[in-house]
Amino acid sequence: MSDCIGIFSKCSRIVNQKTRFGEKTLVNVHITDGRETAVLSLWGPHAAKFQAESESLIQLGTNAPVILLFTGVTVTIFNNGLALQCSSVCRWYINPLLPETTLLQQSCGAAVGPPQRIGEERRGDPKTTTVKDLSLLKNPLEVEGNKYVVVAKIKRTPARAALVVHGVHHMQKRYGVRRTTLHLQEHRLQ
Repeated sequence: MSDCIGIFSKCSRIVNQKTRFGEKTLVNVHITDGRETAVLSLWGPHAAKFQAESESLIQLGTNAPVILLFTGVTVTIFNNGLALQCSSVCRWYINPLLPETTLLQQSCGAAVGPPQRIGEERRGDPKTTTVKDLSLLKNPLEVEGNKYVVVAKIKRTPARAALVVHGVHHMQKRYGVRRTTLHLQEHRLQ
């Protein structure tokens, strides 16, 4: 078991995630040291507890950086990257009285900005975005259940059209999108 500390930068909404052990609730919490970001997965009762506290943490973060210390964290390799997850004995502490807390707040707290909630609520109008912005999302749960309108410019056809379709299929595979409607409009360059 490990401990991790960082500036609270964002968290996901609680979602139901299918696992090999059945369906569980999940919240992903992003913490940073100003250079790199770690994503910590909270499952089951931990997810529900953090979800209940998250609004007050986000509000607290509008005044000053919020430092979170997580204890009882398991670290594994998943999809060629580190996966941090709360174990059954996991606890978190808000702005603990440690020298590291002060160092993080002073060194990069202002650069990180206030914490944000990621993943739109599962209702409402589609969000207009770009392929580049979607490709920068590291966690597929940030897009699950959301609606997006992606505007792409195709400079050459028909060879580029196949590339766009391939890109959409790649995004379907990467983010687990079940249904995609692709509309191509051909614009001739003069």
